[in-house]
Amino acid sequence: MVIAPRATANAGCVPGGPPPGAATKDVGYIYGQPATLWITDEDTVGITTANGTGTAQIRTPSPIPQRALLVDAQQDGNHQIIVDTGREAILYAVSGCTVAPVVDQQGVEFRFDVGHRRGTGDGYGCGDLGDGPHLVGLLVMPDGRTWRRTEIDLNGATATIGRSDTVPATSDISCGGLTMERDGLAAPF
Repeated sequence: MVIAPRATANAGCVPGGPPPGAATKDVGYIYGQPATLWITDEDTVGITTANGTGTAQIRTPSPIPQRALLVDAQQDGNHQIIVDTGREAILYAVSGCTVAPVVDQQGVEFRFDVGHRRGTGDGYGCGDLGDGPHLVGLLVMPDGRTWRRTEIDLNGATATIGRSDTVPATSDISCGGLTMERDGLAAPF
């Protein structure tokens, strides 16, 4: 007689789908399996797959409606949700139906500066600085015509600052052709 291991659900997932009133978007074409990205007006972002739903609280003082975008920044099969609050962009790692905040090497939630509000950057995107696609932090240079791109190396839910370069401000900053404006979704306010 063989005893099968007891089936357990992923601890980061719950049954069901997006809550009523959430803005939703089919992201199966990005995720490689049926999946729905969603965001609420109560500062929650999540993903729903056949295995359940995972969520994360968006902790921000920004009163600006949030927007969310699912990407595979390094095009390695690992996915991230970028939540743009209008003041900063918060990064979450997604695995199956689990959503976890990405942290830096000190364990602090990783955030991109948006609009130079913290004096460290002007936005985010993706770019290839020579060793494959990565998320990048963007900083407008004093000439106003170039950006300093700083590579963000991701290892699961940990982010490390990588190398930097300078490119014309007209360079493509989409992530695998995806942009927040075209492929993201806005919280339902």
